[in-house]
Amino acid sequence: MSDLVAKYAALQSLVDEIAAETSDALDDETVAQLAIANETVVRQFESIGNQRILEVSDRDAHKTVGCVTVAEFLRTKLRITHPKKRLQAVQALERCLR
Repeated sequence: MSDLVAKYAALQSLVDEIAAETSDALDDETVAQLAIANETVVRQFESIGNQRILEVSDRDAHKTVGCVTVAEFLRTKLRITHPKKRLQAVQALERCLR
């Protein structure tokens, strides 16, 4: 297993642990800080996710999982409800990176 694959597996495990926790016993400021931290991570992961989608597109990797187009991959495998909008974000990232 590659190091990156192992990191994603560990991340999934950590996310599952966080999801199982409750913040009931924490004070209001801590709960607010956790909400801020969560949103920061969500934004970072959206950016990383767009980079992964760009890699899938560049490599035609969507075909390896039975999808004819990248949009189909986003809709069926990633369950993104508005794949065109997401592809626009990915294309904007592509322009920035190249």
